[in-house]
Amino acid sequence: MQTPTLHLNLGGDAEKNRNWSLIDQFITKVINRSGQIIAGDLEVTGNLTVDGTSTLTGATQATTFQTQTLTATGLAHLEGGLLVDGTGGITLPAGSIDGSALAGGAAVQCWASGTAHTYNSGDMRITHTPATALQLATVTVPTNESTLGLELVIGQLTYEVFCPNSTSILPTFWLQRGSTPLNSRAFTYAAGTTVSIPVTDFPLTLVWLSQPTDTTRLYGLYMQSAGGAGSTAWCDALFAQVHCVQLR
Repeated sequence: MQTPTLHLNLGGDAEKNRNWSLIDQFITKVINRSGQIIAGDLEVTGNLTVDGTSTLTGATQATTFQTQTLTATGLAHLEGGLLVDGTGGITLPAGSIDGSALAGGAAVQCWASGTAHTYNSGDMRITHTPATALQLATVTVPTNESTLGLELVIGQLTYEVFCPNSTSILPTFWLQRGSTPLNSRAFTYAAGTTVSIPVTDFPLTLVWLSQPTDTTRLYGLYMQSAGGAGSTAWCDALFAQVHCVQLR
């Protein structure tokens, strides 16, 4: 015969059997007691099965951790990265990035390239006098654009500058969505009293990465003069094009 919980072997000594039975009963009560606290360390060399809810208030370290459902109500810090297998998908808070963008082999949501504009010298020219901004190129994003996806906007430009002696010009270039400027680059070209800046071409690429916050769907590339000196200095746009790619 054996005790029911510890499976202790019972022999022919009734007194010893009674003591083993008392120990077995005590251990059974401890195991079944609700809210039992183990003050020391608990080491399990085999498997540990928890049928109810397990609440861990301290740090948890595990070489391999498998669970049917994991809910993190606070901050979940994953130092080794996150690998998601299966087809369950990823659900993120409303207003953040679409969870499908994190799936393996996620496709591009949409893309578009605006018309490539080639201008002759003097067609798109600014001088040292600040004036209305010139729109050099635009691109319209397709109607399936999502406000949850990251959008990469690229503006390509080639311009040329000429500054005779003792003149200067300050051209500024920027990308814009609708009527909202996104980013800009400003340059200063100034000729000396005895040395001019001959007609020189310069390439420029402007890049912007963000989530769209409106439904405008129109990006533009612009140029404007921020000032200078002398009436004969100028800056011409020769080539301009805008591209947009949105990731899922």
